[in-house]
Formats: sequence, structure tokens, C-alpha cells
Amino acid sequence: MPFERWFYAWRVRLRMLLDRNRADRELDAELRHHVALETEARTGRGVPPGEARRQALATLGGIESARNQAREAWFGASIEQIAQDVRYALRGLWRSRGFALVGVVTVALGIGASTAVFSVVDAMLLNALPFPRAGRIVTVWQFDAAAAVERAVSPGNFLEWRDRGTAFDGIATVEPSGVEIVTEGEPQNLRVWRVSEGFFDILGLPAQHGRTFTAGEHRPGADGAVVLGQGFWRQRFGGDPGVVGQTLTLSERPYVVVGVMPPQFDYPPGRDLWMPRAFTEDDRRSRGPGFLNVIARLAPGVSVDAARAEMRGVAEQLAREFPATNQQVGASIIPLRDRVAGGARPYLLLLSGAVAFVLLIACVNVANLQLARGAARTQELAVRAALGAGRRRLCAQLLVESLVLAVLGGALGVAAARWGLQALVSLAPGDIPRLDAAAVNPTALAFAAALSGLTALLVGILPARQFSRVSGGAALMRASREGRAVVNDRARRLLVVGEVALALMLLTGASLLARSFVNLLRVDPGFSQEGVVALPVFVWNAYPEPPRRAVFFEETLGRVRAAPGVASAAAASIIPFGEIMTDPRTRLTIVGRPTEDDARPTIGLNVVTPGYFRTMGIAPVEGRVFSPLDLADTAPVAVINETMARRFWPDGRPLAARIRLTDGPDVVREVIGIVRDTRDTALDDAPVPTVFLPHQQHPTGAMTYVVRAGGDAGAVVGAVKAAVWTVNPELPFRPVITLQGLVDTSMAPRQFVLALMSVFGAVGLFLASVGMFGLIKYLVERRTRELGLRMALGAAPQRLVRGLIGEGLRLAAAGALIGVAGALGLTRLLSTLLFGIPPTDPASFAAAVAVVLVVAGPASYLPARKVVAASPMEALRSQ
Repeated sequence: MPFERWFYAWRVRLRMLLDRNRADRELDAELRHHVALETEARTGRGVPPGEARRQALATLGGIESARNQAREAWFGASIEQIAQDVRYALRGLWRSRGFALVGVVTVALGIGASTAVFSVVDAMLLNALPFPRAGRIVTVWQFDAAAAVERAVSPGNFLEWRDRGTAFDGIATVEPSGVEIVTEGEPQNLRVWRVSEGFFDILGLPAQHGRTFTAGEHRPGADGAVVLGQGFWRQRFGGDPGVVGQTLTLSERPYVVVGVMPPQFDYPPGRDLWMPRAFTEDDRRSRGPGFLNVIARLAPGVSVDAARAEMRGVAEQLAREFPATNQQVGASIIPLRDRVAGGARPYLLLLSGAVAFVLLIACVNVANLQLARGAARTQELAVRAALGAGRRRLCAQLLVESLVLAVLGGALGVAAARWGLQALVSLAPGDIPRLDAAAVNPTALAFAAALSGLTALLVGILPARQFSRVSGGAALMRASREGRAVVNDRARRLLVVGEVALALMLLTGASLLARSFVNLLRVDPGFSQEGVVALPVFVWNAYPEPPRRAVFFEETLGRVRAAPGVASAAAASIIPFGEIMTDPRTRLTIVGRPTEDDARPTIGLNVVTPGYFRTMGIAPVEGRVFSPLDLADTAPVAVINETMARRFWPDGRPLAARIRLTDGPDVVREVIGIVRDTRDTALDDAPVPTVFLPHQQHPTGAMTYVVRAGGDAGAVVGAVKAAVWTVNPELPFRPVITLQGLVDTSMAPRQFVLALMSVFGAVGLFLASVGMFGLIKYLVERRTRELGLRMALGAAPQRLVRGLIGEGLRLAAAGALIGVAGALGLTRLLSTLLFGIPPTDPASFAAAVAVVLVVAGPASYLPARKVVAASPMEALRSQ
């Protein structure tokens, strides 16, 4: 509740309480008196008992009626007083329409931006996920102690966690997979989550139509049911509920549709279907690289810390029992809400801080305008004081005016927030989680209302405090009025300095992010991204035997290379910045070096075909790369990147070294070459040690065709698909992507935040320049007679203008100095978002200061030039 309404409400309550206590005391006295009369009547003295009782009741009714009348009178008077103040404030704003327009728009700008950003924060961080008791849902990951990162879970470890753990009310896995379906004559790949028993029970959200899986459908061989996602259901079946019970042919197998999930159910996101996942004894023995996502619901009374402690103990048991695979493997528990929005949290907090600065600058600006307007109303306020208005009455009136201004600005700000939120969602990268759920909902409206009240207090407290102290006699004395104007000038100067300081902090943050972004653009990713398209495929079901997979990719690549417009082509299990379709890690043993099983390092693994390095533009550094002669029956070979060579062969002699990998057959491979490092997930991530294997010697079914086009990259996609379909016309392709698009997508979140920070910094600087413009304009108007007299005595107008501009620049310099000091402390919070520069980068600070001073010059000159245009006689005649 805004301050003035709170003040009036509690004043009414206090008076009502005092009246009630007084009425109660009077009532008690009257009752004691009538009790005495009744006693006298019963003893034969005084009036009859019935008369005494009637008198007592009449007195009681009169006192109660008087108390109700007093309560109603006080309440009515307060409401009438508030209504009177509001009407007076509206009339005053109508008379000063220019001031009102600037003030309302400024407040709307601050509240609108704050509400829009709050709506995003509310949807992604504050608002509960669309699951019952979502705060009890957690995700569980294998923690790789050697690399200090969370990874997917192996089936064997999950089954041990499920059997030994007691901290969870339920625990289940989610495995990414894919199936094929023929749509309009062309095979299509559908993205699928295979979920274990209890998955839907943990999330607790029922199906919109039909049901979810039963326990029997999770038995091996009984996985013939499917649950549809909302998007696929509407796209494929037009939202027909009758699809439940129908049969779909997926990957040449029949599946019965048992349910359709509601729109808000999209976890994990980005898939079309859910299928049951069964576990076998082979899964219990699988403890190598993981590929399962695990979710769980905490048992009643169990905290996250207690669950972490228990899982830590279970991981230690498994490390003792299975030292070959679990020696450096722990268990990490992360709440689901933190996991969903974890990557976006630093950016959201940054934007929240930036928009808070914008709102504060807007409040300071409007307070400055209020001071300027109050200076012109000094005589009016003094006359009101002379007519009997006390300081509290004047203070209340001024605060009501600020409240009216804030309410109007808040209403306009809510409308602006709706438009701004739509623009923000449309311009944001598509992979930001839960951004589409952001809306100006009742929570956001309540936030906007609270901001309006806070804005009214921030905008009105200083003018109300200063101008409510005016005395009636001061209205008749010019000297006294001029003296008060001096105090007002000091306050306005301080507010302008504060605006400039806040704007400089915003600009410094934007400058740091901009320089960091430029540094990222200069990073060499290690490969050539122009003109390369990627077409991911899964061939596990079509070619379950490794030799058939090897033959398929060799034959299809030969036809793809012969397709028109194709300059070169290859295939790889992992491409830089692409989706990870198979586990990209393995453990390394260097032959000839004694290494314990638990000390074997984890490195990256990529299976590629000959021609991959040439197609990707990855230059060889030493030795040779794979050739068509590296076949399944030839000597096993491997190629490594520069990071792996430096880390494991610091003497610089890795060629001809012999290594053994845990992934695949236990064979010894010879290192035949070294290639340049590549950035695989983000430009600011360091390259990881990686080993490359020839596909003929390690055939895998999750591969991506990479094709370099001789011209337009998009023009060769159809030719590549047609070439592959000549070998297998039923093979579906996953969405086609370009390497340039992958890199741009990885940079999109940073680019988006940089754009918003730049906008907020520009808005803050604009508001600060408006405040400086208003101050210099006010000083010119107040000193018109003085300046006219000085010009009449021979002072050059240009010199007076330079003096006014110098005053504005001095204020800007003071604000910049304070802003630099504040930014030195606040920019350290940006260290995790910066790349290649420290949070105290001198160039960024200097650029922000230069922008502030450059803008301060015109903001001071424009109102000051009025001195040049005015004649000395006109200035002397002005009041």
C-alpha cells in the first residue's frame, strides 16, 4: 500500500481506537450508575427497577450510536480528504501538462521495463514448475571428480542408486532416443524420451487424454505403448482426442497410443514422444560412460542436503565395489528448478540489476522535475500555509500528487510491459527454458503496483520534505523565497549527479559485455564454418551389425561426394557445437606407462570418416590423418588434437605412441597424427583432449554427414538426401543445420543480453541527460535577470554560455567519478560473464566516461543557448 494511504488508514484507526476507549469508559460509568439506581429501587429507595433498567439501556444505545457516528465521521472525512487531494493533484497535472507528460512517460519507462524483466524472472526462476510440489523434485547426475563436472548416468549406477537409496520417494531415468515415421512419402525422425517406471508419477502431472504407462509396460519386450507430446499431437493429429487407442508404426514396429500429455508438460524439453524403458541384467553390468538423465522426488521429511549425504555414501560404496569404473565417480543432486534455469540465472540477475538501475534513474529524474515544479509553486504553498494548512497537510498533498503521477505511469508502464515482453520473447534465442511461459500475469501486476507505490515514495519524499516546510510569511518576502531556491538548487544538483553516476554504471557494464563479445568473435574455432551443412542420422535400427554400418556410410558418402554442388563430404559422431547424440568420452591408457585403473584420465572421443578434417577445415599439425586405407582389418590407428598432445606428451613426441581406450574393443592403437584444436561447445570453452578414430575400425550408428558446398550451402541439402536415399530410401534425417548457424546459436544468449544491456544503458543515459537539460534550463530561467544585467554591463553571451556548459560538465564529471567508484565494486559480479578482459578493464571504463561527458555537452548547451538569443533589455524586464 502506498505511503499516504497507509498513513491515513492508520491515523483513522488510531482515532477510532481512542474514541472507542473513551466511549467504553463512559459506558462503564453509566452502567455503574444505573446498577446503583436499580439497587436503590429494590431497597425501596429511588426510582422503580424497570425505569432504571430502561434508562441504562437507553444510555448504552446512545453511547454506542455516538461511537459509530464518530467512526463513520472520521472515516468519511479521511476518504473525502484523500479524494479532494486526488482531484487537486489531477487539476494541477492538467495545468502543467508538459511536466505531467514527461513525468508519466518517464515513470512508465522504468516500471514497464522492470515489469517485463520481472515477468521473465518470475517464469524462469521464481514461479513454480508446472508440477505438483515441484520443489521436492531433483535431478541426479554422476559427478566426474577428475573433471569436476556432472555427467549423464550409466544404467548400472542408476540401478544401484535405486536399490540402495532411501532418500527418494521415487527415482526414474530419461534416455534420449529416436524413431522413424513416414510422413507424406518422406521418412521423418521423431525425438523420443524413453522413460523408466515411475517417471510420470514423480512429476505428478496426469495425461490430458488417456493415461501414462503402467508397470507392466516397463517389462522387457512389453514396450509397445507410446505417450504423445502436445506439439506432435496437434501437428500430426490436429488435436483429435480419438487418437488414444490408435496404433502408430514407428521404426517398422506397431505402438499403441495410450495418452496425450497436457501443453505445460514438456520435460525434458524438445521431444515428440515418450516410450517406456525397461532394464535388463546387461544394463546392471553397464558402468561405462553414461547416457541417462535421472530425476527423483525427495521422500517426506528429507532435505536436499540429507539426500546428498546419503548419495555420497552410496557412491563411496560403489567406488569400493567397482574400482575399475566408479573410483572417481560421485553423485550430484541438483533441484529441478535450478537445473532448468541454471544457465540463464546469471543473465537474469544481471538484467534484473540493470532494470533496477533504470527505474532508479527514472525516479530520480521525476523527483528532479518535482523539485523544479515545486520551486515555481513556493508562493502557492506558502499562501496555503498562511491560510492554515499545516506541514503534515502540505506533505500529504505533495505525496498524493506523486502517487497520482506514479499510478498513471504504472498503468502506462503495464501496457508498455506487455508490448516489451512480446518483443523480448520474439527476439530472444529459442533455447531459453520456460521463456514462452513469461506473461504479465497477476503476480506481475502486483509487482507493478508495488513498484508504483515505491516510485511514488521515491519521487515524492524529497519534494514533500522540502516544500512542506514553507511558512506563510515567506510568501510575502522575496528574499526568503530566493533563499529557499538556493536550497532547491543544491538538491537538484545532487540528483543530477546521482543520475549520471547510475547511468555510468550501466554503461560500464554494457561496455564490458561488448568488449567481451568482440573478444569471442575473434576466437578461432579451429574449423571453417562457411558453406558447411550437417545432416544427423541414426542407423542403429537399420544396421545393427557394425560391419553393415561401416559399409553403409562408405557407400553413401561416395554417392554424396558425387552429388552436384558438393565440394567435399564426410561423417562424424560429434561435430563442433552440434547435438551430442552419443557419449563423447572414453578413458585413456598409454601403453608403457604404469597407470592404475582408477587414475585413467577421461578424454573426448570422436569417430570420423576419411575426409572429415579436410571438409571441416581442421588443419593437420604433424603426421597424417585417416585415409581410405585405414580399414577394419588394418592396424588400429588414432589421431589426437594439440591439447591431448601437450597434456600427455609434454616432451612433444606423441607420434607412434601406443594407446588403449575403454570405449569399444580392448585394442592397442598407434597415434599417427596431430590436428589443430577445435572449440566444441562454446567459443569461450577451452579445448578438451580428444582422440579421433576411423569409422571403419569403430563403426557407430549415430553419425552426422558434414558437407561442404561449392556454392549455396542450402542448395545441396536435397541432393545429399537423394544420394543417401538411393541406398536406403526409408532412412530419416534429423533437422538439417549449418555450422555457421550452430556457432551463431551458441553466441545468441550473449548477444541478446548485450543488446538489452545496451538498451538499458542508453535509456539510463538519456534520462540522465534529460535531467541535466532540465537543471540547466531551470538555472537559465532563474538567473535570467542576473544574466541580462551581466550582458548589459558588457559580458559576452558566449562566455555566459560557456559558464553554464561548464557547470553541466562539472556535474557530469562528479557523477562520472562516483559512478566509476561504484562500477569498480559492481562489475566484479560480471566476471563469470566476461571473456578475455578483467571486470576492471580500463578501456571499458574510459569508454563509458567518454560517452557520459560527450552527451553532457549538448544536454547543457541546448538550454544554455537561450542566453545568446535573448537581449539584455528583455532579460532585465523578465520576472
